[in-house]
Amino acid sequence: MTQGERQRVVIGTYTHHDGASRDEGIFVFALDPASGRLEVEAIFSGVVNPSYLALAGDVLYAVIEEEEFAGVPGGGLSALRLTEPPLRAALINAQPTHDSWPCHLTVSPSGRWVLVANYGSGLTVLPIRADGGLGEAACIVRQQGRSVHPERQDAPHAHSITFDPSGRWVIAADLGLDRLLIYRLDEATGQLVPNDPPWAEAEPGAGPRHVVFHPDGRWLYAINELTSTVTSYAFDAARGTLTPAHSAAILPDDFTAESTAAAIRLAPSGRFLYASNRGYDGIAVFALDAETGGLTRLALTPTGGKTPRDFALDPSGRCLVAANQNSDSLVTFHVDAATGLLTLTGVQIEIPRPVAVLMA
Repeated sequence: MTQGERQRVVIGTYTHHDGASRDEGIFVFALDPASGRLEVEAIFSGVVNPSYLALAGDVLYAVIEEEEFAGVPGGGLSALRLTEPPLRAALINAQPTHDSWPCHLTVSPSGRWVLVANYGSGLTVLPIRADGGLGEAACIVRQQGRSVHPERQDAPHAHSITFDPSGRWVIAADLGLDRLLIYRLDEATGQLVPNDPPWAEAEPGAGPRHVVFHPDGRWLYAINELTSTVTSYAFDAARGTLTPAHSAAILPDDFTAESTAAAIRLAPSGRFLYASNRGYDGIAVFALDAETGGLTRLALTPTGGKTPRDFALDPSGRCLVAANQNSDSLVTFHVDAATGLLTLTGVQIEIPRPVAVLMA
């Protein structure tokens, strides 16, 4: 939601990670897109490791990225009712996802279901009750298999789940299998029905992590965590199929240190794509060719911190907020609408282990 010229930004963090333990996990800021300034609006406690977030009306859904939740193996998903003024959050309820390390979620266009990607192996679909709370899991999908990387791809690792612009298709990026899994959601039952063919293959060892669709619905772009590349796929919305078109490197050829890619976003105009890398600790800017799916890297801008796990652009496209996980900071950038290039605003906010950025 916007407040005059201000944009609300919700930040998810790791509360139990690397030996740290905190109760405060969700931070809400008011962003001035013109200046990049951030002002704290609220801080919410009580959700463990809310590492990814989604908003549906006045209900905020947050994953509980754990191996065990409420005595049940696997992580969980929480639903919080937001009220204002002043801005407050009250837990409606939480449910187990029945799989470990839930790390991404999305709400169905109908508003009836929440779909969760679990890094442990697969996917979970939970119904949304009339009060915005969560029912018990209606569908649990566990994948099998592996790919070529001996450590990171020894098992399935679903890392994101995303609807196409039409709302007909669901794409789950599985880092461990090197696949983009394609489903239809049965709105009556919450079951995920595999498409035919049921997936598109990524390059061996690429490790697809997150995806975004071009606004025209013709192209999907996947960020590959293990090779730090972005791949475009032609998307057939009638059949739900993906065909690889182009790949581009996030990093310069002379950068050889260990690194992994993280987040991917599109400018509201659809002309530019942004992709972050952890290790180089920067955000790459790509120009997009909407006819061919081509990607041209224009710049690679440091984020002024360590491990930019997530970032987001405000709806106007004027400002980008990045979360530097391992330097405990948020930074903001001015975005040039004509060129897509990023310039640090000089704004930096200290915040513990920020890992998710949601424009609300």
